[in-house]
Amino acid sequence: ALDDKLIPAKLGVTLSGGMGHRYGYIDLALTDERAAFPVIIEEMRKRNVAKRSWLLFHEPELGDEWIGIWPETPPPPRSV
Repeated sequence: ALDDKLIPAKLGVTLSGGMGHRYGYIDLALTDERAAFPVIIEEMRKRNVAKRSWLLFHEPELGDEWIGIWPETPPPPRSV
């Protein structure tokens, strides 16, 4: 579903996905993050994803950054 929105707009593509013990993951490669974020959030909300859903980043310098899918999304758990 994300590819259907991201690819035609030339905003990016999904690379992979998987399930962990507690959360599911979708890896994305984005060409324009700022333009892609609202598209991703809208699609995830349409699909009524869990309130504990985030956009997280692989880049080390953005390791503490996150975007909640919902206004009431709590911060993601931190690794110890």
